[in-house]
Amino acid sequence: MRLIEDLPTVYDAKATEEEVYKFWEENECFKADANSKKPPYSIVIPPPNVTGVLHMGHALDGTLQDILTRYHRMSGYEALWLPGTDHAGIATQNVVEKKLRDQGVEGQTNRHEMGREKFLETTWDWANEHKSAILNQFKRLGASFDRSRERFTLDEGCSEAVKEVFIKLYEKELIYKGAYIVNWCPRCQSAISDIETEYETEDGHLWEISYPLKDGPGAIVVATTRPETIYGDVAIAVNPKDFKYRDLVGKTVCMPLTGREIPIIADDYVDKSFGTGALKITPAHDPNDYEVGKRHNLKPIWVIDEEGKMKACPEVPLEMQGLDRYEAREKTVGWLKLNNSLVKISEHVHNVGKCQRCGTTIEPLLSEQWFVKMEPLAKDAIAAVNDGRIKFVPERWEKNYLGWMENIRDWCISRQLWWGHQIPAYYHNETGEMVVAKEIRIRRIILKIQMCLILGSHLGCGLCQQWDFLM
Repeated sequence: MRLIEDLPTVYDAKATEEEVYKFWEENECFKADANSKKPPYSIVIPPPNVTGVLHMGHALDGTLQDILTRYHRMSGYEALWLPGTDHAGIATQNVVEKKLRDQGVEGQTNRHEMGREKFLETTWDWANEHKSAILNQFKRLGASFDRSRERFTLDEGCSEAVKEVFIKLYEKELIYKGAYIVNWCPRCQSAISDIETEYETEDGHLWEISYPLKDGPGAIVVATTRPETIYGDVAIAVNPKDFKYRDLVGKTVCMPLTGREIPIIADDYVDKSFGTGALKITPAHDPNDYEVGKRHNLKPIWVIDEEGKMKACPEVPLEMQGLDRYEAREKTVGWLKLNNSLVKISEHVHNVGKCQRCGTTIEPLLSEQWFVKMEPLAKDAIAAVNDGRIKFVPERWEKNYLGWMENIRDWCISRQLWWGHQIPAYYHNETGEMVVAKEIRIRRIILKIQMCLILGSHLGCGLCQQWDFLM
């Protein structure tokens, strides 16, 4: 029996809480029984990124989940709080590659030197070490989750679930592969989503450039924040209601510096009050220009590559090819001055997209990627708010939500990474035909393609169905 005078005068959290949590674990107090006849109640933890440690936000969110789980457990439910961590594709690959660069071991300073297999092995070691640290932090908070069911988003079961959902959405035509403007990070060498792009206000410039008319005297002056993309221009656009340009629509201009001819078009997208009221249209490097280009059947021209450098292509002058986009901007402005094509430079404050992971300025890039069609999915989400099934507190956020959902763009879900889920799409080396399926079906499909080649037919013609017995 312990005397009162033996009790410590100061609460020792380490000694007390570790002992209590050990008792909980040994007695499986938080383990949920899948065969229980009690009503079920479960929460899947929003998995924290494996790249870091818990912060105050995690602690608050975790506490709320813990309260709900414990309340229902004590109320007679079979309660499960499922723990897990997220593989955090771009962030984890960046952290591991930075570690490799800092270590400076010859032949192992980046993933390309190491090779895919060795790099993934190194990344798995790093991830396993950090995900344990995160879950142990939750343990210190007294989290009542079922550690026996711990999950990692790259576990075999999770990976299979991702493939299954991908294939189902693809078969429903809600996932597609196509060329579209994406947020491209030249540093991470990957497409990133809108939510991974953070916007910062920066002091920049607005350059007004003169494009001379092909036939007769005169010119149209265009305002731009990105003169380095001039080599990818395919048109000059004006608003159809802008009377000062009414007589120029349909005419042709010669581009300064290169002399390439492009048309003047009318499109409602153009804001008459911005700059001169005339915009250069560069569909391969601006999402709004891309939409304008589609409406007017204008062919995009890529002039900036995945590294943020000027491409080696006929439209880009030889002296400009290979330059960083900002070097090219400086040089282009200099050439425009010498050519008497630069009319005016104004100070201009604008929002610039940055990669959330590394801070590099995003390059809007027309690229072939995988996308989720958002409009049919957003339709049901909008209806749920409009008919009152979902209510926002406070109400003012409803307007923000609807504005976002009604103008939502298709969501780019592919990444150019080694660390992460692989898209279950396979390509035939000879025919180039693509198949989206689980591996178990691939041998059958390859055999069918081979038989189609023999028959001189195509996949899906039905003639090769008789060879199904080969599997």
